[in-house]
Amino acid sequence: MRELLPLRRGAGQVGFIDRDTGQWVIEPRFDFAARFSEGRSLVRVNGRYGFVDPGGELVIAPEFNGANWFSCGFSCATKAGLHRFIDPVGAVLDAPTLEAPVSFKENLAVIRTKDTTRVIRLDGSFAHRRRIEFARPFSEGLSAAFDDEDDQWQYLDSNGETVLKVDGVAESFSHGLAPVKLAKGWSYLNRAGEVVIAGPFTTALPFTDGRGLVQKRGRFGFVDVTGVEVVPCQYVAAERFASGRAWVRSHAKSGSQAIDVDGSVKLTAPDGFELLAPFLKGCALIAKSNAFTREYVEHYVFTDGRTHPPA
Repeated sequence: MRELLPLRRGAGQVGFIDRDTGQWVIEPRFDFAARFSEGRSLVRVNGRYGFVDPGGELVIAPEFNGANWFSCGFSCATKAGLHRFIDPVGAVLDAPTLEAPVSFKENLAVIRTKDTTRVIRLDGSFAHRRRIEFARPFSEGLSAAFDDEDDQWQYLDSNGETVLKVDGVAESFSHGLAPVKLAKGWSYLNRAGEVVIAGPFTTALPFTDGRGLVQKRGRFGFVDVTGVEVVPCQYVAAERFASGRAWVRSHAKSGSQAIDVDGSVKLTAPDGFELLAPFLKGCALIAKSNAFTREYVEHYVFTDGRTHPPA
């Protein structure tokens, strides 16, 4: 099945091109459009958001103030100040009204309602009775949560049971490791609570593609799951890896480059182009604009360096 990519035609509206051929499949007629997720693309028409199918049909009318991508069969959409989950045809999930937009991850959603944080299943029911102050989305079966009764960060399973307590600010697990901000800075813990990559780092983010984005002495680089700094901390800016590529910038005025997981430069953004989004499924959206001529051009750049349209 062909993959469609949203693209703005000049400074005008957004349509969809075929990923392989670059040909227009859905003519530009939207103010905004997102990548497809679970067979639906979020679009904006006359200031309101709805969803189209791969044929370009509006399957959920543009009547929302905002919405998330579909995940686990649901999108969180906002209308008249209320945040509710909707299914692919727009039916509302019978679940508590949310205080803020969230998404399902691993078939569970961490929601904020009535001044407390709860976890719900795909049918809208509560996964357990426990109420907590704050929690992050589930990842690898655990949610990093702050329990105000214990005044401590901990990791909870889908039953609401504490499986690990930490003496610091906890982030999500990925590749079996989680960044935790300890007294001297960020390090990585394993599921047994052992520090396996000791920073301290100024910043440490969850692993993607086997690499953790870290910062020390004001520069960014990447470590592998053993703690080896495979990409030295030498960049003034960096994005996390996706599809085997990460955008980095060596200097404040230098262009963006895409490196592989070993740090080799695989492509450089064409002159005048700026990054609009990280790589997703092997391609990233870039754009350039000219304030004097009011020209605006979007392109997709792929991991092999080719672009649609040709840059």
